[in-house]
Amino acid sequence: MWGRPSSTLPTPEDVPLEDLSVHWLERALKRLIEEQQRQRPREVEPNPPSVLERMTEILSLLRDTWSLLFSSMAGGERKRSEIVVSLLAVLELCRQGKIRTQQTELFGEIVIEGQPPTPPEPEPMEAPSAESS
Repeated sequence: MWGRPSSTLPTPEDVPLEDLSVHWLERALKRLIEEQQRQRPREVEPNPPSVLERMTEILSLLRDTWSLLFSSMAGGERKRSEIVVSLLAVLELCRQGKIRTQQTELFGEIVIEGQPPTPPEPEPMEAPSAESS
């Protein structure tokens, strides 16, 4: 459990209750309520984007270019959920070996590159048989 040890709390005798008033408590409560009202509520997106759709979109972008920057996919006026989905899509494509990523410095730009498809392994050729000579 997280908490403050009881030894750091003042004893009830050390807390001056004579200076407290209902009006001070009321003012403190009003300030807390006003502060909460000033904070903008978060909007919840009804249909967040799909990771699979974003993976397909990234692969299609990489068919037309050698590389792209993560900020170009996640920047601008995108919502937080779109940025998270983009990052999850990039991580999954990396895991699958379909793309490569590079980041040369801490908090630097993430470069995404398409991974060339691996060619099928050639079938082993049969050695000529001794009967044909």
